[in-house]
Amino acid sequence: MAQLDYSSNIWDTDQIALNYIYPTLEEVGVLLPGVTVNPDVSVEVSGSTAYLYKLDDPAVTEGVAGRALSSAISGNTKIDIILNRSFQVDEVIPNAAVETLSVDVVAPYLVNAASAVANEHGKKGLIQFIEGGTSAGAALGAPTKATIYGKIIAQIQAFDEANPNRSTGANYIIVSPATLAFLRQSTEFLQTSATAGLLRDGIVGQLGGLTVVLSKQLSTLTGSDVAAYSTLTNVRFIIGAADAFAAPIVFRNFRVKDSELYFGVKVQAEVPYGFKVLDANRIRFYADVATAA
Repeated sequence: MAQLDYSSNIWDTDQIALNYIYPTLEEVGVLLPGVTVNPDVSVEVSGSTAYLYKLDDPAVTEGVAGRALSSAISGNTKIDIILNRSFQVDEVIPNAAVETLSVDVVAPYLVNAASAVANEHGKKGLIQFIEGGTSAGAALGAPTKATIYGKIIAQIQAFDEANPNRSTGANYIIVSPATLAFLRQSTEFLQTSATAGLLRDGIVGQLGGLTVVLSKQLSTLTGSDVAAYSTLTNVRFIIGAADAFAAPIVFRNFRVKDSELYFGVKVQAEVPYGFKVLDANRIRFYADVATAA
């Protein structure tokens, strides 16, 4: 939810949120509910904690038909996620006053604020994917345009083999710009993805039954970003299932107010967040070098 405070101006805040803020957050983001992150997360009324119930595997017994049933306790495990971190933006529109501003003047600043927050949120999320996921190793070597499709298909197979008891397989692959460039030269990708010609952060196609999501930040991550790895070089892609990662957001606050320090108007934003890897076996990443710390 976006809560927009425009002092004495009477603006349609729903219009601002729907036409500017939410589309921006969705277009530049890689943390997409139901695609790359678990959508079944609830937030406590206080906004300080999020939670979800993870479905446990039932106990199955084998024996003589007609035997007495053997009851076992199974069901759900509640997982709590503390939301005690946030991203903030505090920018100035110089030589202006709130009362004189119109929506078309403020909108570009709100879009920039939303974009900056979404990019930082996405990068932090990518770090957590790698921190809590499973390295596919570098034994297969660096991909080329001739081998990239086959390497990804091999990793989908490895994902399925690592999750033999789960009926739901991987549903997404997050790729770096270099990986997407290889894919766009791959006959297999171009033949199987009707949207392969698109190029922006977000969903850019389909591959092997997976939704392809572009992240321009993925290949920039290094060992200095991810505590679990002393060396991390050129992360090529992440394959995973949406149910394995939670990224709840409590609220999205954006406001415009007269500055108390400058002759101008301040555009401010805050987005509290939290992350949780729910199953390391259901998130796999491929990097040229990934040396555990």
